[in-house]
Amino acid sequence: MIKRILLFLILMCFTVNASFVFDSVTDWISVADNDNLTLPDHTITGGWTIAGWIKSTDNSGSYYQYFLSVHYNLDPQVRLWINEDSQGDPDEIKFYVSDSTPDDAGVAASTSAPISDTSWHHVILEHDGSNITLYVDATSVTSDTATLVNVVNCSTPWFFGQRSNEATANTDRNFVGKMAEWAMWERALTSTERNQLAGQGGETKTKPSGISTPTWYIAMDNDFTAGSYSSEIGSLTGTENGDVTFDSADHPFTIDAGGGSLDLIIVMHVLNLMR
Repeated sequence: MIKRILLFLILMCFTVNASFVFDSVTDWISVADNDNLTLPDHTITGGWTIAGWIKSTDNSGSYYQYFLSVHYNLDPQVRLWINEDSQGDPDEIKFYVSDSTPDDAGVAASTSAPISDTSWHHVILEHDGSNITLYVDATSVTSDTATLVNVVNCSTPWFFGQRSNEATANTDRNFVGKMAEWAMWERALTSTERNQLAGQGGETKTKPSGISTPTWYIAMDNDFTAGSYSSEIGSLTGTENGDVTFDSADHPFTIDAGGGSLDLIIVMHVLNLMR
């Protein structure tokens, strides 16, 4: 009986995670405009960072899959996407950022680390005051000069899983896969913090809420209620299109405790010890 009580208390310390599933060309989330979405003046804050996890499950085709987008061919804008298998630079993650001037970064940037598998990968887009750099799994894969790219205030919804101008007219720019643990900071992160978020460099994998001062944080770990979702930090409200589901069995963290991760195998080992 004492063992059972102890086991219950241990398991109560852990949170089973989940991820949003975009499994159809009609699935995406729009996040209503909010002051917290504005990318700040890097001359004041020293930069900004957007980060999160993606898992591409079907990248076939000859177009592009946008997993984060606000505006398209209309400045200011922020876009992150993967080139599909039959596109030039197949399976590579790309970015484009511009302010309202418009000064831009990323239009000519090309990555050297294709995402050709169906594993989870951590993505960071960071302005450090001089350059905007794209990190995949905490490794810099491309960078572009961005000293002139300043406040990015799009005053329009942000989209996860779709290019922002597509609506229902086209379905060849949608992301097919899973997303989890997205956040933004009004500063550049340190190398240690980037490694913590991605679980690289010997650091324990850490949730955005475990990294100091996120401006907003969307865990993507709960199903939609009445078609809407509220962020954990930052007072953001997301609305789903289609049927964005959530998967409690697939997440970059299997089971999480205190910002770090604990694999399910360890939990099973604890269960065996308590028999």
